[in-house]
Amino acid sequence: MDKRGTLSAKENFTEKLKDCYDNKEKVSMILDEGGLQRAQGIIKNLHLDAEPAFLELHDGRKINLTTVVALNGTFLSDYSEC
Repeated sequence: MDKRGTLSAKENFTEKLKDCYDNKEKVSMILDEGGLQRAQGIIKNLHLDAEPAFLELHDGRKINLTTVVALNGTFLSDYSEC
């Protein structure tokens, strides 16, 4: 079986996304938007005070943070075996 990094049930990706934004690192994400989708790129803006919080990639795509189920190989615990 393939092993992946997993967040604990109480964690989310906010801190990891902040680090990637601050360091201008490319992010590779899996999103659950009624089906699993891939997204990747450099984060242009993080809007953590918005409701709901979202990020904007350099290509203009806006992503609701609640849809992020995996970031750079680390998965939410509910998705760790998909």
